[in-house]
Amino acid sequence: MTVSIRTIWLCCCVLVVWLAGGSAGFANEEAQKQPSRILWVGNSFTSYNGGVPDLVQRLALDRLAEQGADLVFEMVTEGGAHLADHVANESIKAPASGAPWDAVVIQGYSDEAVNPEKSDSFQQSAKTLADRTKSIGANPVYFMTWPYKDQLGMMMGVRAGYEDAARRDGAKLAPVGLAFMAASAALPHLKLYVEEDNKHPSLAGSYLAACVVFAVLFETSPEGGTAPPDIEASDAVNLQRLAWRTANQYRIPAKSRR
Repeated sequence: MTVSIRTIWLCCCVLVVWLAGGSAGFANEEAQKQPSRILWVGNSFTSYNGGVPDLVQRLALDRLAEQGADLVFEMVTEGGAHLADHVANESIKAPASGAPWDAVVIQGYSDEAVNPEKSDSFQQSAKTLADRTKSIGANPVYFMTWPYKDQLGMMMGVRAGYEDAARRDGAKLAPVGLAFMAASAALPHLKLYVEEDNKHPSLAGSYLAACVVFAVLFETSPEGGTAPPDIEASDAVNLQRLAWRTANQYRIPAKSRR
């Protein structure tokens, strides 16, 4: 009976992706050019399994032709980092040389958007980082994290926190957490989490995150892109399609869910 209730709850969360009103996750502002220089700021949720940026770059090489070969990524991550740590460390700044950043992907600690003791700091730090991003001529992109495998109920609070930040700051929002919920319901045979802690992503989880962020950054489907050899080809295609559907049909609500 518990499994049945959990499945129903997961399906409801998936359905919300298509029913929410507001602006599209990758069309929150007027049309923007596709970025070629991207800074990634976060923690182990971004850097695990070799890093989401590396997986995105592999997708870009296949899906964006010549543009994919010209992409420049830099990753500033620290295990357990909260957004306030990146504010204090001045993680977002213009590159020491070369062209400026086009976009900055911002990923917070897994529970700071929903934890009552951290949420105010999350919002304040997010705004500071978004403002710094704009001050160097780049566009902020929020990376919505996923819930812990054994605490799926935290997703609604995580979602609300990132949506509040994205709406306030005029930022794009990559609904990675919602894609995790959708994949948990639609592809239950896939392990999206490492079994040691039920928090960090498995390789499939990192790849799903990469597909969602790729879709939001470049407004292009990841289907047909490269997947790590340890992921079955059919699973990779299903993850690509699910990521595109989630990103393409997701809407940032016009008003807060709180």
